[in-house]
Amino acid sequence: MALFGALGPASVVQVYEVAEVVVIGNGTRAARAHRLGVGSSEVSPTCESQPSTV
Repeated sequence: MALFGALGPASVVQVYEVAEVVVIGNGTRAARAHRLGVGSSEVSPTCESQPSTV
């Protein structure tokens, strides 16, 4: 966006950094939910539950 002049370079860097904080926060939330067992009642596909096709 800075290349086309829609935003200044500082604005683009700031948007990128905010997005990075959001991604890190989401990963932290997901890891915490996984550790606490939230959503463990849902069936998740694993290698063991798939029929062998070899």
